[in-house]
Amino acid sequence: FPATGRYTSSSSLTPPEFAPLISKSTSKVSRSDFLPYLVSVSEPYHRFEDIRNHATKDLDSIEGEGQGEAL
Repeated sequence: FPATGRYTSSSSLTPPEFAPLISKSTSKVSRSDFLPYLVSVSEPYHRFEDIRNHATKDLDSIEGEGQGEAL
């Protein structure tokens, strides 16, 4: 494609300036800080995981039926 003037060459682009992510406070983050979040997502995640595992077992049993496996 011919240059249309709408795009610049990559050599003329400069990367954006990012400040380092350094915490100025001396506080430390511990696992207990995340407990409310972990509790809120734990039950739904385990239900999701159980459903996925059950579905995988069902698919494995369906796929195995037509392959001449002994019962």
